[in-house]
Amino acid sequence: MAGALFEHLQQRARVLSIERLVVEASHFAMSFFAKNGFQVVRENDAERHGQLLRNWTMERLLPD
Repeated sequence: MAGALFEHLQQRARVLSIERLVVEASHFAMSFFAKNGFQVVRENDAERHGQLLRNWTMERLLPD
């Protein structure tokens, strides 16, 4: 299901002339995005209610 949704998103982005997709991925989602051509841009840490939350900003350039 995630693959089909991602494919639809890519097609829509191309129609709209979007050149780059950006996501803030959790530890569990990182592998999905990496398999789909995303690269890690940076690691993000935030504290909420005494808990450390970590995610990664990832991006993918879309071909013309």
